[in-house]
Amino acid sequence: MNFGLFIKQRKCYTPQLKSFRTYSKIMKTFLTIYITAAICIVSTAGHGHRHYNGWHGNRYSHSHGSGWSSGSTGWTSPSPPDTGDTRSLDQLYRLALAEGGNLIVYAGGDSAGQMDEIKAAFESRFPNIKAEMIVDFSKNHDVRIDRQLSEGKLIPDVTHLSSVHDFPRWKKEGVLLQYKPAGWDQVHPEFKDADGFFTGLVVVAFSNNINRDLLGNNSATWPTEANDYLRPSLKGKIVSEYPQEDDVALFWFKKVVDKYGWSWLQKFVANNPTFVRGAQIPSEMVWDGVSSATFTTDGMMKPKETYPVQFVLPKADPFVSFAQLGAIFKNAKHPAAAKLYLSWRLSYEMQNDVWYMWSVRKDVPVPEGYKGIFNYKGQTDPREFAEWMEDRAAVERFRTQVTLIVGEMVGPSPPGNLGPYPAKALQH
Repeated sequence: MNFGLFIKQRKCYTPQLKSFRTYSKIMKTFLTIYITAAICIVSTAGHGHRHYNGWHGNRYSHSHGSGWSSGSTGWTSPSPPDTGDTRSLDQLYRLALAEGGNLIVYAGGDSAGQMDEIKAAFESRFPNIKAEMIVDFSKNHDVRIDRQLSEGKLIPDVTHLSSVHDFPRWKKEGVLLQYKPAGWDQVHPEFKDADGFFTGLVVVAFSNNINRDLLGNNSATWPTEANDYLRPSLKGKIVSEYPQEDDVALFWFKKVVDKYGWSWLQKFVANNPTFVRGAQIPSEMVWDGVSSATFTTDGMMKPKETYPVQFVLPKADPFVSFAQLGAIFKNAKHPAAAKLYLSWRLSYEMQNDVWYMWSVRKDVPVPEGYKGIFNYKGQTDPREFAEWMEDRAAVERFRTQVTLIVGEMVGPSPPGNLGPYPAKALQH
């Protein structure tokens, strides 16, 4: 799945999308400046992260102390607070250099270049580290990792995926390294394994992306609720990821079908949306003005208003949110570099200055105009996705039921064919 990565490299899906190339150049320039500023801050911070007065304490109206503690999920009850790794990023960097200065990451995503800006930022901050960011759908990476583990041919040091059900299983199988990165004490307990085997890196939400040029600037007329997408005026103007492609998109459809019934999906398909593979292409099509709106991708919450595409949450209907999880493998060839990478990804600067949705950290402010992610009662709870993902038989039954209405997916896989043992990103 996509979950955008504001720092991702968006690419045109057809040669005709010339205006989107212009947008990509502008956005890439902006991101380069944005990430460079964040790198400078991190470089000057004494321990790679800083204490920010005014953002600690309770920012939500209820306690989060329970965590994801059900026996079915494999997550454990939160232990007393601890600070995680107390070494600075510079200290971790020196250890990574002594180890050889290499890192391999298997990242869940939708295109080979989706992690290019993260790679560039990491290698700029730590210039003698060589990082390979290998992107594929999470549903491909997890089975790839399982095969490599079974054959003793593990390639990645770190993985971060949306297939969140894999991490408790890998923990039980004893293949993950126990490590609490720097800033661990500031991560919401709901987003981390209390024993330190995995942690959330970013919070992602799939919801409405509206093209203002096509639908106007009057937000009262925008499609934000599920039934809005059934309007005759939007026939043939909506783009959606195939629900069966991606468990995140599938869960969005699950929540809507649970509320409105299968007739909603039948009416939606009858309204002639464009179905595509992956979550990145819907975003591209809306940004380029090919489609008016989508709800099967994430969007920019910072700044509050964006143009020509605005990300907007529904007023009452459900939407999907979750934390993408990351972990280091016990048999990683470059554990020191892996620890550096996770600590850097969780640093205040990366979470606040680069990521464009909610943070997994308690001390990072909620984007202006939004509530805390746990405060959308009846609409979303990031714990629900992980719980739903645990019952794989139920997930597959729903996927098959959806396919009967939507039809089989067509088109090539956007990330490409990486095979079972990729050690380098596909050329792009």
